[in-house]
Amino acid sequence: MRNTTSLPGFPDQPSDGTVSVAETIVPGMMDFLQVPRLHKTMILNSVVWEQTEHFLRTGEFTRGLIKYLLAVAVIRTVALKC
Repeated sequence: MRNTTSLPGFPDQPSDGTVSVAETIVPGMMDFLQVPRLHKTMILNSVVWEQTEHFLRTGEFTRGLIKYLLAVAVIRTVALKC
């Protein structure tokens, strides 16, 4: 067990509700990007898909793209609620 609480990850550190950010950082990483999404829904998020595709093509994440995609995701969410 990673800790002594019933909460996943490390409750006093940033996490996606399951894995702490600190647990995702390993020596030799080419790039790192923290996306503000929950662990369970991350696989369904367009920002995660776009960033993954960009990383696989270029070996790095794009910082400008995430702001754009987050804005688009908010617009889509609002449109679906209407």
